Amino acid sequence: MPKTKLRTLTTIAMLIAIGIVLAEIVQISYPPQSPTFIRFSLGYLTIILVGILFGPVYGTIAGAIQDILGFYVATLLSGVLPWVSAPGAFFIGYTLNAMLYGLLPGLLFRKTFANEERVYAVLSWILSIAMLVGSMVFLFRIDLIRASYLGLSEKTTIAVISVIVALMMNVLMFILGKKPKASRPPFKMLFSLTILYIVTSLVLTPIWIVYFYLGHFSTDTFVSFWVLLPIRIVKMPMDILLYLSVLPRLLRLSKTALGREPEAE
Repeated sequence: MPKTKLRTLTTIAMLIAIGIVLAEIVQISYPPQSPTFIRFSLGYLTIILVGILFGPVYGTIAGAIQDILGFYVATLLSGVLPWVSAPGAFFIGYTLNAMLYGLLPGLLFRKTFANEERVYAVLSWILSIAMLVGSMVFLFRIDLIRASYLGLSEKTTIAVISVIVALMMNVLMFILGKKPKASRPPFKMLFSLTILYIVTSLVLTPIWIVYFYLGHFSTDTFVSFWVLLPIRIVKMPMDILLYLSVLPRLLRLSKTALGREPEAE
């Protein structure tokens, strides 16, 4: 096996191992021990890195491997570490989500085009403003956040934090837009993270939960697709800002370690 390919596979294996730790062990739930759709973690971070650094094929494979291995690791550790939640039954839909976290960034960062930063900046602004509007809607209509595991104070806390974070994102984008490209995260990265969240968390995961995982095939059931969306929309700015604050630095460090150009794409 050529040394370059061996180094690539070794790096990907290391990132997958780190991703499993981040996803299954280093996580925060609010309130504690709540269901997974109110969980915060950086588990997908390493999959995104693999997709950007090595392309969509490696990113897709890394996502599948990390999700499957992570399921068994979490199952084993849930009986040993009290803060690790048992994952329940394995479901291939969540594996597809993980694969998309390697595929979509890999595709977007594989090719460049003229004025792409300007295009991604406009798209990112549109999505960020939409996030702010959505967070404010649910702040003033707390009753729309239907989650039996959250009380009124907890819903209000999450909604307020979401509005603050969404405001921070818009202010941050305005400030960063004034800086040189080399000193700020690329808008392509923000756009990638936002699209990933929309596709996986707002669309696919509620479908997996309602129509497949829980076996509810009717909108008349207690759990429905639309009931799951509000809490995910409120959570969206927090997840995206968390990843955006970490991913650019790790990408530069990874490129430096691999002997590549360390600046963002």
